[in-house]
Amino acid sequence: MEHASYSPDGRWIATAGATDVKTPDPSGSGFRWSTSGCVQIWDAATHKSFTLCDDVPGLQRANFSPDSRRVLVVLNDRITIWDRETRTPVRHIPVGKGRFPWGAFSPDGKRIVTATSTWRIKIDEQSVGELAVWNAETGEQVWSQTHNGVDFSQVCFDPTGRWVFVSLWKAEKVDPDSERVPYTYAVKIFDAEIQAEVSAKPLRGSDPCDPPQPERDTSAHVLHWRLGERVEGPLGEQSAGDR
Repeated sequence: MEHASYSPDGRWIATAGATDVKTPDPSGSGFRWSTSGCVQIWDAATHKSFTLCDDVPGLQRANFSPDSRRVLVVLNDRITIWDRETRTPVRHIPVGKGRFPWGAFSPDGKRIVTATSTWRIKIDEQSVGELAVWNAETGEQVWSQTHNGVDFSQVCFDPTGRWVFVSLWKAEKVDPDSERVPYTYAVKIFDAEIQAEVSAKPLRGSDPCDPPQPERDTSAHVLHWRLGERVEGPLGEQSAGDR
């Protein structure tokens, strides 16, 4: 299973699972690998389920709309809005083929925000991240921005629907004599009304290519952000901003 999410009304659970499929290459030169996925909708009370969509290539995740009726199915090259009650697709939005795309509804369900990153063929090639907001009813793009040298990892609206938060990581300059690639992490905040970045917050985190050292602090931390202010504390403990 790749992803699971609860509906806002607490009645449904969406699970998105993908498997690798090996098929003969049409050229006869061997085999070709592809990813096929399935989205299941579960009744949280009875534990019964039904298949919303099956045999979906490039499936990544599935999220509910605020009214719990629509399901946003995120694929490698597009997002599809499904009607949970009729079990039919109602909108296809092409977002471009990327790596680990993300998508989320706005709190009023009228917009969708997506974040994708281009595929890199070589480790020292630069990624390009694209952030976009779409009209959920028409599928038209409202605005988009590209950011060179970054990989977007998650994206969401805040509860007011005005601010867009996107987390990202960036590969630093690669040492040709080293097998590891150093990364930096950050959260960018965008004003969805004026379609502009308003803040960038560096995150504290370990390099996934650099194993933890005994003398290094590897405890989990939670960060609470206010616009223009950061409050930090160990995970599970009350931070100063909550007191």
